[in-house]
Amino acid sequence: MADKFFIEKKKEKDGTVKAKHNFAWFLACIVLVLITITFILPATGLAGFFSKTSYRFGYFAGNPIDYSQNSYMWQQEDYIRRQYSQMFSSSGADMSSFITSLSFRSAYNGAVMLEASKYYLNKSKGRVSEDEVNNSIQNYNGFSIDLWKGLSIKDRERIRDGFRDGLELTKFSSAFTQDIADSTNNLEFVKDFVPDAK
Repeated sequence: MADKFFIEKKKEKDGTVKAKHNFAWFLACIVLVLITITFILPATGLAGFFSKTSYRFGYFAGNPIDYSQNSYMWQQEDYIRRQYSQMFSSSGADMSSFITSLSFRSAYNGAVMLEASKYYLNKSKGRVSEDEVNNSIQNYNGFSIDLWKGLSIKDRERIRDGFRDGLELTKFSSAFTQDIADSTNNLEFVKDFVPDAK
């Protein structure tokens, strides 16, 4: 009975038997494919091969601002989202969309500021040296030489990059703030943007 429902056998003039698939057979195949895509692929982890792992938010001086796993923007967004979630958890209101929007905006601004600091530090030859990165890591509270030696090379490089980014951002912010403070035009700047300033 089921054989007749899905496959209709037809005898040709030359004596061969050919199977003819009807509409129900094609519909059953489509349903099986949809079930496989919906339920089986995500459970096996193969869905990651079909999903996008990096999102480009823009560029600064030709350098991409990407949101991908372990990028600066990803780390900032994760940290900021956890901080705001903890801060607003006692309010009782559902603030998830607000927190997501705020954390992505803050992470994007931080990533742009980091790219700007790298760009202007490289332009001014004010790069962070390897000795500065090494000293910063070794002076970090909780640093252990035994743990450091136990890390893979990839993990060490990721940590070094994080410290380098932080040092470059700090160096740039300090220099930028000092330039504004030393500027003779800073009062004019305030007057232009705050008309009532005296």
